[in-house]
Amino acid sequence: MRENEMAHHDKISQRSKAASWIVQGQDFFAQERYEEAVAAFEKALRLDSSNADVIFQKGEALSRLDRLKGAVAAYEQVLRLNPAHVAALTRKASVLVDLNRPQEALIACEKALYLAPTNPLVLECKGRVLLNGRLNRNEEALDLFEQALRLAPGKVGILRSKAHALYELKRNEEALEVCEQALHLTPEDVNILFLKGVVLHELKRNEEALDVCKRVLQVEPEYSVVFLEKGDVLWSLSRYEEALEAYEQALRLDPDDSDSAANRADLLGRLGRCE
Repeated sequence: MRENEMAHHDKISQRSKAASWIVQGQDFFAQERYEEAVAAFEKALRLDSSNADVIFQKGEALSRLDRLKGAVAAYEQVLRLNPAHVAALTRKASVLVDLNRPQEALIACEKALYLAPTNPLVLECKGRVLLNGRLNRNEEALDLFEQALRLAPGKVGILRSKAHALYELKRNEEALEVCEQALHLTPEDVNILFLKGVVLHELKRNEEALDVCKRVLQVEPEYSVVFLEKGDVLWSLSRYEEALEAYEQALRLDPDDSDSAANRADLLGRLGRCE
């Protein structure tokens, strides 16, 4: 009897310690201290290895750290414990897209939709998978985003995805209108602002596109792809020296940016300035 009581007490103590690490992990995650969040969640899992919610949260922290294969492994571990975990299926699909594995991502989305056919986030997730360049099923993606918005009107992330689909379909005036709808709700969303700038450039509204690039860089001064877009816009405006400077700034932030390197080399060649 005494041994049973001690075992029960130890189990309660372990759960208490695990709960403390979980709270710490969640606090670190909220503060964007993702390495520390992962470490806290792992300590919790050493005390309670079958807690699917903690494993999921660990996967979320790993994805924020760009440790994408580790994130997928965490989501798969969640799904072994709970095959009906819709959030794990959806997030697994999103990360698989980032890993350029869209066919596997599509399978995860289909499983999530079977479980939650009217969940707007699941519909959006499948749409984003279909937008992937290797699938290029943009009309189907747009239809899914519109279904999702009927279920969740004004959801900013879904509006952004819809605008992206319209851009891919060369329906740029409509894409710009959707960007404006989203920015009315979240004026400082840099991803929507960036997309708006790209669309304005496609519409040859270059001065406006340049203003948007500058606005994005005020919020996120190290957003390297914006410097690439800024360089392209400046090139279109025949402001070549400023365009070169923008490409060079993009390369300082991301030395592996092949697009910025290629555009810089092309512009130097056109200016007759070979390195």
